[in-house]
Amino acid sequence: MARRASSKSSPTATIGIIVAVLVLLGGGYFLLNRKPTGFSSPPLPVEAFLNNANSLRGNVYSVEGRVNSIRPRDEAKFVHLRVESSGPDQHIFVVVPNSLNTVNIEREQKYAFKVEIEKGGIPKTLDLIRL
Repeated sequence: MARRASSKSSPTATIGIIVAVLVLLGGGYFLLNRKPTGFSSPPLPVEAFLNNANSLRGNVYSVEGRVNSIRPRDEAKFVHLRVESSGPDQHIFVVVPNSLNTVNIEREQKYAFKVEIEKGGIPKTLDLIRL
C-alpha cells in the first residue's frame, strides 16, 4: 500500500501571510486616502508678516488658506486669504501673476501658496496647489 503525503499547513506561515496581507491593505488605504500637502518651504510667520512684512523680504514661505475674494488686475490677481492661526483667523493678500493661470482659483476653497516676499513686503506667488 502506498503512503500518502502529509500536507499540513504551518500555523506560523498562515499567520505570517495574514499579517502581510493586512499590512499591504493598510498601506494602500493610507496612500489612497492621504490629503495633499503644501510645499516644503517653511510656513509664513503670519504675526511677523502682519507686524513688519518688509523684514521678511527675499524669503520664500508656504501659506495655506481659504480664498475669501479675488481681485483681478492687468498683470496679476490679488487673492484675499483667510489663514488659520492659533488665535482668530488672519487675513492677508497674495499676488498671483497671470503666468500661474494653470490653477483655477475659486472662492471658499483651500489652497497652498508658495510665496516670495518682495519689496514692500508683498507676497508674490511662485506656485500654488489646491488642497
